Amino acid sequence: MSDLRYDVLTGNTVIISENRAARPFDTNIDKNNLANCPFCPGNEEHTPPHLFSKGTPWTIRVVPNKYPALNTEFSENQEGLFCSENVTGSHFVIIDSDKHYNYLHDMELKDINSLICTYSWVMDELYKEKAIKYVQVFKNYKKEGGSSLEHTHSQAVSLSFMPKKIQIQLDNAEGFYKKNNTCLFCEMLKKEQEANTRIIMESEDFIAFAPFASLLPYEFSIYPKSHSSNFSNMTDSEHKSLSIMLKKLFSKLYKNLNNPAYNLYINSINTEKASFHWGIRIVPRISIQAGFELSTGIMLNSISPEKTKSILT
Repeated sequence: MSDLRYDVLTGNTVIISENRAARPFDTNIDKNNLANCPFCPGNEEHTPPHLFSKGTPWTIRVVPNKYPALNTEFSENQEGLFCSENVTGSHFVIIDSDKHYNYLHDMELKDINSLICTYSWVMDELYKEKAIKYVQVFKNYKKEGGSSLEHTHSQAVSLSFMPKKIQIQLDNAEGFYKKNNTCLFCEMLKKEQEANTRIIMESEDFIAFAPFASLLPYEFSIYPKSHSSNFSNMTDSEHKSLSIMLKKLFSKLYKNLNNPAYNLYINSINTEKASFHWGIRIVPRISIQAGFELSTGIMLNSISPEKTKSILT
């Protein structure tokens, strides 16, 4: 059972999903014995039947998560100040590769391109559910990044509500557009190009840079130069261009930061809006939130975005 709860004091939103505690952990698996990995070829019976696969035999699979953050059972809870609401959605696992250790910094360009196309397919598939308001595709790398299984994989979660953090971005972007008749994100990219102090990498189609107010050390974002709100609307040419950039960036991340844990997530919506611009954010897990950050919500970042540029270029 999944339960959406609101904190009346802070306005925070929490999904209570106790079945997530039952998911297996194998981050200390014996590298000489992968026979028990549920994501490796030959062990397909350990996952639900696939919803999508590529290749014969397969090179990428998409399966329902056996331990989903959300499901179709609902609860009603009214306790004075405290309340919870029905929440539904789907939770998919994207098995990035048939090879156990084929992480982004190891992948060939064709494999990264195939993965990007699969992300698009998953988004489109999840948005077919009429109740769904938002879909998040993300990747956790290493235990410190929140990954419970070592085999290279990503995840996708659909939600029957718009997350507050995303809604704030949408509202701020819409307000900026109404006031200035231009996209806030496009203007941000223009300013970054003019300053050229935080740009890590740039191609004909995409730009990667460390955000001016980066929350955590070495985090960076990737945005398309052409305005687009929906990740799934990329062309084949843009898929290839993004694959090349991701390959270069994750190779640098692996080499220059000594293979750190990280989170990758895609901010995208299902429609094209003049005010919103999709993007990818990569956050290495170099530091942790301590007392000040947890109590105030203000992040302390020990690495400037300008230094991030010098480390990752």
